[in-house]
Amino acid sequence: MKTEPSWLMYLEPVAVAIAAPALLFPTVRTALTVAALCLLIVAWIIRWRTARRPGSRTPIDMPLLLFIMMLPVAVCLSPNQETTVPKFTGLIFGIAVFRATVNTGRSHEALSATALFFLS
Repeated sequence: MKTEPSWLMYLEPVAVAIAAPALLFPTVRTALTVAALCLLIVAWIIRWRTARRPGSRTPIDMPLLLFIMMLPVAVCLSPNQETTVPKFTGLIFGIAVFRATVNTGRSHEALSATALFFLS
């Protein structure tokens, strides 16, 4: 198995931290929210291409994938788009935090640093 570069471990937490304000308050500046979503997608693609895998495996990968696949359907079918978009971006933010924590927390020190980073 190919070893990952050391910078790759911090790519996702930094991308999530940068995207957090726009994803938590998506109606303030819509363009920033779109840019934040693109930033997360780019970070995930970089991780996949560099590490040759999308991330660390977890037992909830398949349910999470099905959940992500159904999100666009739920957004499209929602009768009230004004309240749906903040929920959608909040869910994407939660998934991004989970994935960043899982992909970063391979050692006790890295997991502690990630937890402190997200809690501060």
